[in-house]
Amino acid sequence: MKTLSFIRCVLFLLLFNSLFAQVSPFQTADGWVWKNPLPFGGNFNYSTVLSDDVSLITGDYGVVIRSENGEDSWSQCSVPDDVTSPISKMQFFDDKSSGYAVVGERLLRTSNGGVT
Repeated sequence: MKTLSFIRCVLFLLLFNSLFAQVSPFQTADGWVWKNPLPFGGNFNYSTVLSDDVSLITGDYGVVIRSENGEDSWSQCSVPDDVTSPISKMQFFDDKSSGYAVVGERLLRTSNGGVT
């Protein structure tokens, strides 16, 4: 009889879990939603805000993403194909279009606000 009760309990828990605990693959159990870009599973290392609308974030694998609408959406920027290491730092100057990024021992330059 105890075995039957145990089996019922396990079946109930499995059913409960499958009905009420479903989480989207892009949403965590605590309510966080993976927004943009989908999917990027690396780490973000550095962020900078150029204006009220424009922000950039750098990450592993040479990833640079840019928002031009107050961080509502993000798009991936173009970097040289041989950049596969983390971009650890990015610095822009007063004109907000000229900047440099540190990738390992390399220094990358942009003249268009990080778009390329």
